[in-house]
Amino acid sequence: MDKMKAYEIYINEILKWNKVHKLISKGDESKIFERHIKNAEEIFYKIKDFGIKEIADVGAGAGFFGVVFSILDETLKVGLIEVVAKKCAFLEYVKIKLGLKYEVLCKDANKLDRKFESTIERAFGKPTDIVRTMEKLSEKYVFLVLGENENLEPIKDMGYKYIKLTEGYLAFKNVKRLQNFDTVI
Repeated sequence: MDKMKAYEIYINEILKWNKVHKLISKGDESKIFERHIKNAEEIFYKIKDFGIKEIADVGAGAGFFGVVFSILDETLKVGLIEVVAKKCAFLEYVKIKLGLKYEVLCKDANKLDRKFESTIERAFGKPTDIVRTMEKLSEKYVFLVLGENENLEPIKDMGYKYIKLTEGYLAFKNVKRLQNFDTVI
C-alpha cells in the first residue's frame, strides 16, 4: 500500500477511535499529519543512519513512531510497548487494517523482561526519570525525542548526544558499549 494512502487510513482511524478512547488531545486532531506523522518520518530517517534493524516504541500511545516506522520500512522489526489496554486494542486494529507486521506488547515497560536492539520514546516529564528503563530494554541504542525547550544538560551529563530536529531534539546513546564494559568487570 502506498504510504500516503496508509497515512490517510491511519489518521481516519485515529479520529474515529479518538471520539471514544482519547488517543490524542482534541487540539491535535487537525494537526496529526503535520505535527505527528511528519515528525515521526523525520526521526525515522535520522535513526536509519544508525543502521538499526529493530526498535521498540516505549509508551507507544497512538503509535506515531511504531506505526509510521512500519509504514516506511516493512523490514524494520518494530515493537510497540503500551500499558493502556484501549490503546493496545487500537494498535492491534491498525496493524490488521494496514497489513503491518509490528508487535504490540500490552505491558508496563518497567516490568517487561525483554531486550530490543534499540528503543525510542517521546520524553514527557523528566527524561532522566525514564532513561534507566529505556537502557534496560536496549541492547544497542536509546533514542529520546525531546521538546524544543528541553534542558539538555541532564541528558548530556548521562552520556547522551543529540541531533536538532525541525522541532525539538533527538537524544541518543549507545548502550552496547556500556553493557560490554559492565561484562568485563
